[in-house]
Amino acid sequence: MDAAARRTALSLHVAVSVGWLGAVLALLSLAAAAVSTHDPVRLHALYLSLDLGTRWAALPLCVAALLTGLLQSWITPWGVLRHWWVVAKLTITVLAGVLLLAHLPVLAALASASPEALLEDPTLRRSRVQMVLAPGAASLALGAATALSVFKPRGLTPRGRKAARP
Repeated sequence: MDAAARRTALSLHVAVSVGWLGAVLALLSLAAAAVSTHDPVRLHALYLSLDLGTRWAALPLCVAALLTGLLQSWITPWGVLRHWWVVAKLTITVLAGVLLLAHLPVLAALASASPEALLEDPTLRRSRVQMVLAPGAASLALGAATALSVFKPRGLTPRGRKAARP
């Protein structure tokens, strides 16, 4: 693949990855606002927004980041499994995606609950706290993936060492 195509693919990967991080930070702010409010109507609106933002922004950007990251690995010398930093980024992306999928049912329950139940039901109160912790952890993980992309720490995997031998 020529240099222009590689730069285009890299630009796309950076755009969707930064978009995903931005979506997660926006979800974190909505979840924090939801935990701190005592207004049942506002609370219900926040969880509807969280559910929509997760399904229509964070999840598609997660998938796009994974696919464009794999594309980047295949079309550059970094390779998918040659360098530890690439393996770490792939692991972070997959785990963050699984975490996102695992929280969809919780979000759906919060979004469909009555405004009064959101304030009174102790199970839903625990879920409300969980909805702050999940995007908080995801934002830290995606920040770490971003740092790995910038610093690219040295270290070949066994597969990378084998491919590097003459």
